[in-house]
Amino acid sequence: MADDYGGLLGAYPYAFRHSSSWLFRSYVVVSGLVGAFVALLLVLGLITWLAGPTGLAGQNAFLGVIGILVLAPLAAPVLFVARRHRFETARPAADRLFALAGYLFLGSLYLALLITDPSHHSVSGPFRGVIAALDALPGTYGLIPPVIAAVAILLVARLTRPTAVD
Repeated sequence: MADDYGGLLGAYPYAFRHSSSWLFRSYVVVSGLVGAFVALLLVLGLITWLAGPTGLAGQNAFLGVIGILVLAPLAAPVLFVARRHRFETARPAADRLFALAGYLFLGSLYLALLITDPSHHSVSGPFRGVIAALDALPGTYGLIPPVIAAVAILLVARLTRPTAVD
């Protein structure tokens, strides 16, 4: 086992260095930047809520739940690949599948934001009908794309799991 793996924060550079897939390396960089941005937004949201006059203790817990539900699937592909490289059970094809599943999760977050946004989006072009259909959906349907994408990450982990014969 390698000794330069340092937990969650160390998994990002470790996975980047040990993966031979450029697609996965790009996901490591993108997910790190998006994760840092989401963490910054969560900290700023917490500061804003704490500075409010009402206390809002229940909403602080809700903010933490949202953070975990977004950041955990965002980091999961990197953690899976880093662990497999650490124990020398990784395969380049699995790295690419984890990258695709991670990018699918990022896209699902965008769809979720689009669905839950209460304002109407006026778009011209070939995606006008798709955007109009997404605008017409109730806001609670915004949970569906990230859940499907998170399940896809778990399926990739299950399907690419090293067997005892390998």
